[in-house]
Amino acid sequence: ASACYIYHTINAWEEGDEVVLFGCRIADPLFGDPQNPTERAPIPSIGLQRLEPYLHEWRFNMVTGQTTERPMGDTLLEFPRMDNRLLGKASRYTFAPRVAHSATLMFDALVKHDRETGKEITYTYPRGCYGGEAVVCPRTGSTAEDDAYVVTFVTHESTDESELYVWSAREFGEPIARAKIPQRVPLGYHAWWVPAGDVPPSNGETT
Repeated sequence: ASACYIYHTINAWEEGDEVVLFGCRIADPLFGDPQNPTERAPIPSIGLQRLEPYLHEWRFNMVTGQTTERPMGDTLLEFPRMDNRLLGKASRYTFAPRVAHSATLMFDALVKHDRETGKEITYTYPRGCYGGEAVVCPRTGSTAEDDAYVVTFVTHESTDESELYVWSAREFGEPIARAKIPQRVPLGYHAWWVPAGDVPPSNGETT
């Protein structure tokens, strides 16, 4: 495989003699001379790392030692999430924030990627609004990968107002619900969903 940098992976599983790895590939994480920029558009960074990630698939043959790879999209995507029930098994759908062309790392949209067809559906946040990592929340009793909700916090950078956005994973597009948060939720990267049944009791009571 060609040299690259991977900040986040999505999933990995076995297919016959191969291990399949799906993740976000950065061809070159190093910035050039800041006095002589060559970028056509601003590229954000995390620390000293240049963040220009694209979805990518690798296949590692455990018998022959050979590796094959292929790009899976041309949209800048990072902090990807999928249905965690399928970790270690073949998964189809990925939900990932789109990296805005800005010197500061910001996410200006949320994208649903179909690994089998390559199709992408993009929801762009209202002007001035930026989101974080989205989490996939399976519906109670569901078994299908896309029978779930996708949620994330979205904050307006000028008004400091925050909302919780909720989408249908299956019919992704416009949010099916938006709930205003009484306090500003600072823009962040990682998020997690914990079903109420997985929260241990506190003082003999469930939360």
